[in-house]
Order: sequence, then structure tokens, then C-alpha cells
Amino acid sequence: MSGSELGSSAYVVLGLAMQHDEITPYDLKQRIATSVGYFWPYSHPQIYQVTKKLQQLGLLKCREETSGRRKKLYSVTAAGKSAFKQWMLEAADSHTELRDLAILKLYFGEFTGKESLVALARTQQAAHIERRRVYEQIPKDRTVNEYAEMTLDLGIEFEKLAAKFWLGVEKKLQ
Repeated sequence: MSGSELGSSAYVVLGLAMQHDEITPYDLKQRIATSVGYFWPYSHPQIYQVTKKLQQLGLLKCREETSGRRKKLYSVTAAGKSAFKQWMLEAADSHTELRDLAILKLYFGEFTGKESLVALARTQQAAHIERRRVYEQIPKDRTVNEYAEMTLDLGIEFEKLAAKFWLGVEKKLQ
């Protein structure tokens, strides 16, 4: 099964599930929010759809607790591990997507006043400085492996660049 057949969102679930013996959809949501969610947006309802699909395909198995809240606990099957490893070997040659509402608004800046765009630039500078601070704090808050740390390095560099970009926008508009 190729990555395009399954979709990248499924591999997010498989990869995170492989980091744990068993994981609930709620735990997946929490892990996504504090890891890959910084660079790969993922909706909460999508988790339930994907886990169900992966279970139907035999890539995840589910164990439901018999008492209490009867949580569903998912684990990766041998077929799931194999599919994930195959996906990891496929080329990642797609174009980087940058979906940024502020950049979209800047693009259409001709339809608003410079004052509002200066305010947008200032807001964005502050947001990127804050996000950089959050990224820099992550290794202090929890253990991250060397590969996650490399993604953090890119995030920090991106936030530096973005803050600098918005400062330049502000200066050009004044």
C-alpha cells in the first residue's frame, strides 16, 4: 500500500501509535497538539475517522476496556508497522505548503488601508516571537528525540524568519 493510497493523515496516527504500546484517540489528540500539530494541522474528528479506517484495514487493532469509560485503546499491527516503514521509504518530493491567513490578507492588501496592514504586521511579529519562545521551551518541558529536535530547529528558524519578514513589512508600509 503506497502513501498516496492511505493518505498522510493515516501515517500521523500510525507513527504516533508506534511510539506507544496502546493509545486512545484522546491521547492521540494530545500528542498531535504537542508535536506534529505544530507543522501538520489535524482535526479532532479526523482522528476517529482515521483510527476506524486503519482498524478496518488491519493496520491498527483495538481493545476496548470492559469497565469504566470503556475507552478504545489502539495498537499498531505488524501490517501497520510494515505499511508505515514502506511509507517512510517513499520520496517526500511534494512542494511545501504554507497556509497562512496573514500572508493571504497581505496579498490582498490593496483593498484595505496601510494602517490595518501595519497592525497586521505588528500582530504577526508578536505571534511569531511567541511561537518561537514556545518551540524553544519544548525540550525543557519534555523529552524529545533527536529527530523531533531537528523539526524543532526548523520551527525555530522559521519563526525567526517570519518575525523578521513582518518587521520588514511594517517598515515598508510606514
